[in-house]
Amino acid sequence: VDARHYPDLFWAVRGGGGGNWGVVTSFTLRVFSIEETFGTFEMRPAKIPEYMNYLYSNANDLPNELNMRLHCGDDFGMSNSCSVFLSWVDLGDSPNGFNYFDEVLVPSMGLNSTSLMRLDPDVMQQMKSYISIPHYRSTTSGFIRNEATAVAGPLISQAYSALYSKFGGHQDLSFSLEFWGGAISEKDAHSTAFFWRNSLFNLQFWVEVKGDDDEAMRKFEEMKAAQLMEHQKLKSVIQGYFVNYRQEAGSISGWQYYGTNWPRLMDVKAKYDSTNLFRYGDSVPPKEL
Repeated sequence: VDARHYPDLFWAVRGGGGGNWGVVTSFTLRVFSIEETFGTFEMRPAKIPEYMNYLYSNANDLPNELNMRLHCGDDFGMSNSCSVFLSWVDLGDSPNGFNYFDEVLVPSMGLNSTSLMRLDPDVMQQMKSYISIPHYRSTTSGFIRNEATAVAGPLISQAYSALYSKFGGHQDLSFSLEFWGGAISEKDAHSTAFFWRNSLFNLQFWVEVKGDDDEAMRKFEEMKAAQLMEHQKLKSVIQGYFVNYRQEAGSISGWQYYGTNWPRLMDVKAKYDSTNLFRYGDSVPPKEL
């Protein structure tokens, strides 16, 4: 399966969701020699609108090598703070990542200098141990409409602050705002099954209560209800959803996951899996279903 052999299936498996098309036994990938630079700086939730407006206003001028994620919450048990994580993927023909962070990006946003962040073996082991703890988890997310950035920033800040205040801290509550753009947005929305290429921000809220007893379940249900209530307040600025992030916010249609690629995906499904053998809760059905 490639661009010349079964091109419709090749189109669908790239962004059309796992568990839909069959069993992939191997991949052939073109790889690049890269160097990655990581940095991080602290941010108060009150600065979220300013942060989003800066990125929206300067999105076309930011280097493709830059990836950014704002995270507030319990980060694998290692911190209880709000931080912006910067990742710079260097293909060998771009400026130094840390120079760009410290000399251009951080001063422009009025922030403190970045600090080095490395995922060494000890940190990776701590993350694995933390993930293995029994827990209940609920996630809501959504791609923010670019033109609604100015409205979305205050709403996101208020939603996180409300949840933080109600439940007394970061321990079981996390929030993530991924900044996209860059090279991914240079492809047409119909070039693969992944439709939301032009979205600049992907928002996630999740609650994760550790434990498996009745008290953990009670706390989880209470936090989940509050999370879903705050998510409802953000629906006016959300245009679609990333298929990799299953939703807890009620029924999500195929149009919301795949935009105008949805009818074509159902056609491909009908051609290669007309009996809907490969399926799950939010999978792509054959067109006749």
